[in-house]
Amino acid sequence: MRYVLVLSMALATFSAWGGPTTQALSTALKDAAISARIETIFLANGHLSPFNIKAATNNGLVTLSGGVSDDIQKELSGELAQSVEGVAEVVNQLTVVPAPEAGETNATTPIDRPAIQTDPLPPAP
Repeated sequence: MRYVLVLSMALATFSAWGGPTTQALSTALKDAAISARIETIFLANGHLSPFNIKAATNNGLVTLSGGVSDDIQKELSGELAQSVEGVAEVVNQLTVVPAPEAGETNATTPIDRPAIQTDPLPPAP
């Protein structure tokens, strides 16, 4: 709802200032919706780490970027993106990030410990 309000206000502002045409804004809105659908599908899929994958859409051409753990995740991401209505083509630029050595972490490795292990605030007097 919030996005619809913001997009409606942007459309009115651009139209009043002689900005992009209604057609250009319509295309931009469709592209944003496609990217949102793809990223939602990635989020719902238990085999992907959606926070490491970016989907950018331009006139129905979807470009996937970021990192995944293996070739299977890269292929799955491309297939899922292609399945979304309105996608004309997918350019899969995902890179396979090698698994870390024991004790190391990378952007695709979840951390099993809490971010803060002790209370950072001193005790109250």
